[in-house]
Amino acid sequence: NNRCAERAQSDILVFLNNDTEPTRGWLEPLLEALQDDHVGACGPKLVYVESGKINHVGYVFNQELGTFYPIYHNAPADLPAVNKRRDYPALLGACLAIKKKVFFEVGMFESFGLEDIDLCLKIGQHGFGILYVPESCVLHHGSVTLRNSEPGTIPEMNSDEFTKRWLMGGLPWDDKIYYERDGYVCKGVIDGKMQIVTREQYCFEETEQAAEAFQAGRFAEARRHARNAARADSSHEQSRQILLSACVELGDLSTALDVAGDLHELRPADLQLRLIAAKLHILLGDARMARLVLAELEQLPAIDAAVQQQLLALKAEIESMPEKT
Repeated sequence: NNRCAERAQSDILVFLNNDTEPTRGWLEPLLEALQDDHVGACGPKLVYVESGKINHVGYVFNQELGTFYPIYHNAPADLPAVNKRRDYPALLGACLAIKKKVFFEVGMFESFGLEDIDLCLKIGQHGFGILYVPESCVLHHGSVTLRNSEPGTIPEMNSDEFTKRWLMGGLPWDDKIYYERDGYVCKGVIDGKMQIVTREQYCFEETEQAAEAFQAGRFAEARRHARNAARADSSHEQSRQILLSACVELGDLSTALDVAGDLHELRPADLQLRLIAAKLHILLGDARMARLVLAELEQLPAIDAAVQQQLLALKAEIESMPEKT
């Protein structure tokens, strides 16, 4: 590849494996992408010939595994996540378009394995982007073993020289960022496969486990699952309700107060949340904040009798609180 690049006359180099089948119109989007001064290299959507599923869209890095792996491998080719232009840390060398000047500037291909990832990382290190261009599609026969593996399977990748150059100092953990942007949650690696679920499914599963744990009196477990769901979806009310209750049971009142505030933003008309906030301030010994919360409630034009009764009871509690010295 390096020798061919040295003999090439064009300003653009395109490396293409002999087990690929370019589709109609594959080259133009790549050449167009390289017109951007910030893009150093780009690659197409690589699709398996037999299955029509994704062979490669980009490499991402997982710190837990300490390796790069192909994101969305064997996913459907029409999945929205694989049909948008974006930068990746690295692309597969089966089809890679690169500016000739950049190729020589960064030092060409190495010979110690994982040379496509190494090249892309060097390009990124020099300040250029590595762009995935899904408008370009190339069919790829690829590895039989990898082609027949289940979605999410992490292929074994090993090169001592590559590890010394790039992994000894650690690299940014970026795969979760891509999943988050695409509406997925990465649950981790189980039996050699990356477990990915939609954000909605993750919230449902974690909330179900939180509710079950709370009913069984396992409040710390309930708090953990409810917090996971709440972090995955900032507008998920049920998980926050369980989280609030679990924190109260555990005496984690400061967190409970924060959660009550989050719920109030989601349900501003729910006066019970303001009463709960006032009660938590009382339990935390903050009479001033409790009075402020109740004063806001009293300014509302119409408060039913039940809320009014609770409000008066809380005011009485405040008055009985010992003065701070």
